[in-house]
Amino acid sequence: MHNVFLMHEPLARLPREGSASGVGARHEAAWRGFRASQQSFLEAARRLLRPMDLQGVLEEALTVVQTVFGYRICAVLLVDREARELWCAAHRGWPPEAVRRRYRVGREGVAAWVAYTGWPYYAPDVQREPRYVEIAPQVRSELALPLRPELSETVGVLSVASTEPEAFSEDARGLLEAYGLLLAAAVQRAERDAELSRLALTDPLTGLANHRALYQTLRRELAQASRYSFPLSVVLLDLDGFKRVNDLFGHPYGDEVLRQVARMATEACRGMDLPARLGGEEFVLVLPHAPKLAALQVAERLRRRIEETSLEEGLRLSASFGVAVSPDDGSTPDALIRAADEAMYRAKRAGGNRVEAS
Repeated sequence: MHNVFLMHEPLARLPREGSASGVGARHEAAWRGFRASQQSFLEAARRLLRPMDLQGVLEEALTVVQTVFGYRICAVLLVDREARELWCAAHRGWPPEAVRRRYRVGREGVAAWVAYTGWPYYAPDVQREPRYVEIAPQVRSELALPLRPELSETVGVLSVASTEPEAFSEDARGLLEAYGLLLAAAVQRAERDAELSRLALTDPLTGLANHRALYQTLRRELAQASRYSFPLSVVLLDLDGFKRVNDLFGHPYGDEVLRQVARMATEACRGMDLPARLGGEEFVLVLPHAPKLAALQVAERLRRRIEETSLEEGLRLSASFGVAVSPDDGSTPDALIRAADEAMYRAKRAGGNRVEAS
């Protein structure tokens, strides 16, 4: 490819889609809708490399493919490594059935082949291309580019298509390949930023939401509960006599017990709920749309599960629970947690291994 030198070519002379281009018209017709200058391309690159989340990066990239490069049919497909499939993360001009479909890497479609090989692939006439799988009606040519960050595996594919055969000149392919490299770097940065954000909100021992994430969620959910007049319950639990577990069996064993309780707390939650580790051996469940009775039932089921957990040397695990509901017991995160904490300590004073409501 000549993309190393293409940045020095005057892009404005590349003809737009549908124009009469004279000599080599069939190849130069590839640059449909393209009358931008080098500055346009550099501006597109600058926009792509702004701090954005992953979906913002993908949407910006496809907007550039349409408005700067002039190709109306395009998509970014990402790799599902466990399933070894591609899925459509963002698109322009794809029909719903193509968007919903999963493409087996290396087997189904030009993009899937590129995900397998890690190399660009150009199909100048898809009617003669055995690897082609229909992505949109009347597509006649497709260019697929790997999104492969430096020193990394292929994370996805940029697919660009046209309704005319041989719609991508050598210059067009070179510039799109250069843009694909920028997109790969932007995707990698967005994924790293998302992972850093996730880690900042995750308890490293249990994988649950941490104290910061808990209070962020409570502020958001309490605002929604107040606006739409629905209840929000909080269940706070503290493991009984947990210090003895660490003293008898050591902290690594105690850490595994905490992870086990975290799994049980997660299984006790619905999809809309949030299990979190408040700190030490304290956990909190945030239950939107749950009145106090429903929260008490959740707490009791979890209490029984924890009670059934056997430890070494015949020890049994147990926990004390406190339940509070907004707005009756508090309308702020601090007030609601404090009410649940006071109820939990009443359970402790009553002998532990029980549920109390505020």
